[in-house]
Amino acid sequence: SALNTHYLVASLAFAVCGALMGFLPFNFPKAKSFLGDSGSHLTGFLMAILSILPHFYHDGQPNPLAVISPLPILGIFLIDFLWVILYRLKIGEPVYQGDNNHLSHKLHQNGISQRRTVAILWLIQILLGICSLGLVRS
Repeated sequence: SALNTHYLVASLAFAVCGALMGFLPFNFPKAKSFLGDSGSHLTGFLMAILSILPHFYHDGQPNPLAVISPLPILGIFLIDFLWVILYRLKIGEPVYQGDNNHLSHKLHQNGISQRRTVAILWLIQILLGICSLGLVRS
């Protein structure tokens, strides 16, 4: 980004990278701390945002669809998040308590092998990524 004069994007990417590098020593086995779901989702969201900023904010014609391009990239995570939260609210369970109602768990519980479950989720994610690229390039 810095080579293309996108200094804001380069600075933000450098800050995120620095924060993650500072965290890394505490994440090796026997980890005193780990990133967890919230941290990894935030990291993924920041990476998605930083990847679209150069496409949306440039000297030429801005692409308004680039703003929503992270949504397909985060599609599986957003659907899983919403499903689990709404289900826990429906049955009266705390939303912060872990359970086995995530999409990956449901696929595996329905007799799909762990390897095939991962392959299905990867395939869906690849297709969503292609959709996201289509939004950025349109």
